[in-house]
Amino acid sequence: PDGPPPDNKVYLFTDVAHSSNILCSLNSLRQQEDLCDMVLVVGGSTISAHKVVLASGSPYFRAMFTGGMSESRQDTVTLQELDEKAMQNMIDFFYSGKIEISELNVQEVLPIACLLQVQSVQEACCEFLKRQLSPENCLGICAFADSHSCTELVKFSDAFARLHFVDVVQSEEFMDVPLKQLSRILVEDDLNVHSEERVYEAVMAWIKYDQDLRQEYAPEVLKYVRLPLLSAEFLMDRVATEDIIRNNRLCRCVSFL
Repeated sequence: PDGPPPDNKVYLFTDVAHSSNILCSLNSLRQQEDLCDMVLVVGGSTISAHKVVLASGSPYFRAMFTGGMSESRQDTVTLQELDEKAMQNMIDFFYSGKIEISELNVQEVLPIACLLQVQSVQEACCEFLKRQLSPENCLGICAFADSHSCTELVKFSDAFARLHFVDVVQSEEFMDVPLKQLSRILVEDDLNVHSEERVYEAVMAWIKYDQDLRQEYAPEVLKYVRLPLLSAEFLMDRVATEDIIRNNRLCRCVSFL
């Protein structure tokens, strides 16, 4: 037969548990503070660890320890303004590959995961928050996601808000929603409302909640109300008689009044 004969003297063995066993051993060494070459100071706590594990688990630490920064020559690093317990959970994750995310810690874990550039934990936090969405909290979760550049969660939360718009506008969060976020919700054509009157009423309620500040935004948000879908009676009785619109030339242009 063609080709070399099989070499029965070579046996390639692969230990499928090798990686997990190594991590387990490293974690045991860490817990006993053996061979640790780094101490992280977070708040009033200290966390002993191995630089190689931190650098392997986090691009942030990898850059810190291998990029010529002063921390690469130090055995103690202070991390400012981070939650102690959440950081401990993250270090535990580096050694175990496991982390518990709950309503009690997700607001602390996600910022640390973003700082340390641990994408898998970022995604896990975002997936958890997706499952917690409700008409009462979706706007707040969206703002939180936006502040940490979690683009997918922002889009998902916005879509949730549009789907449940009628209930969302009844929530306490709606009155505090920023202009940019409100505009993102209103601009899309999949806004789930039975009548455009509800959109107009929601927009006006938002403006009047802080009228001194927001009345200047009236032309910006009113342009998202599909005025041709409003009844003639509603236009005459509600829109044409609204002082905020009557006293603003741009609003009158937007509403064709």
